[in-house]
Amino acid sequence: MEDNTEETPNIIERDLEVVSYNDQKQKVLNHVITIKDKMGEGSFSKVYQVDYLFKWDEEGETKEMTLPYAMKVLDTEQLGKKYNLTGGSDKKTYLDVALEELAIFKKIRHDNIIKVFEIIHGEGKLYMIMELANIGSVMTWDNSSRKYIFTPEIKKHIEEKSSEILNQDKVNWESINDRELVAKFIFKQLFDAVSFIHEKNIVHRDIKWENILAKYNSEENRIEFKLIDFSVGKILESKDEKVPKFEGTLEYGSPDAISGEPYDAMKADIWALGVCLYTLIWGNLPQESEKPFLEVIQQSEEISEELKDLLQGMLQSDPETRSSTEDLSLSLWLL
Repeated sequence: MEDNTEETPNIIERDLEVVSYNDQKQKVLNHVITIKDKMGEGSFSKVYQVDYLFKWDEEGETKEMTLPYAMKVLDTEQLGKKYNLTGGSDKKTYLDVALEELAIFKKIRHDNIIKVFEIIHGEGKLYMIMELANIGSVMTWDNSSRKYIFTPEIKKHIEEKSSEILNQDKVNWESINDRELVAKFIFKQLFDAVSFIHEKNIVHRDIKWENILAKYNSEENRIEFKLIDFSVGKILESKDEKVPKFEGTLEYGSPDAISGEPYDAMKADIWALGVCLYTLIWGNLPQESEKPFLEVIQQSEEISEELKDLLQGMLQSDPETRSSTEDLSLSLWLL
């Protein structure tokens, strides 16, 4: 994917002129953001689909244009309570913590990473105006089967392009062979994103299906998969820097990351990406397999030898023998 780093997002801080939840509109200087639907919710944030009405003067005439975006609303006061941040000359403020994610977005611009266009701060909230991933989630957790399943929306879009993606007319979602072809289509894009951030000494630290969205790019007529939410991401001083504390999701945490000792966060990202790939093929998390997951991979007669090699390299318990992005770039499966 093309590196568009020089196109830095319009990240600014300014006060909201009006914040009104009664009429579901936020007037931002000469722009109006209209909330449409809630897309998701976390401990300290909510994400909405919004219409952003832009107004500007052109040769004495007022022009306007409405575009669809996603808006993440962070409760910076609640973040402050969590991190016990009270401000002061020698302490971080709650806003400092929220803006750490934005420092990462300033450094990354990639087709497979969600784009942040604008930041607005006011009334104890931080509003992040982001690219709208119009397909939404790729996989969702099904409690009854204890497996990740493809969402109806992503299945519909992939089936419409099956001749292009799979070189066949239909997708059999129960077939491991077909799932491997779908997995390759999705994984290549996610790997591009992770490889890109690692080249810039940035780690995500919470790669999971809940942090991966899909978008149909109508201009390019293609499905794009987007890595989102860098709230626990980190800019490293060097590729050798160890991270002292695990802050991701336990089910995706590598043994070294959840050990309580300083760990290689780049190698931990690779493990989490391997978990995602494993679930694309079999649905369940590796640790919930009926037998050791490396045996499941090695003994499978339905997946290719190239995929076996890739998965086994990503899911090594020892970070020293676990694949890096450089190793994975040489995989025959990704050609």
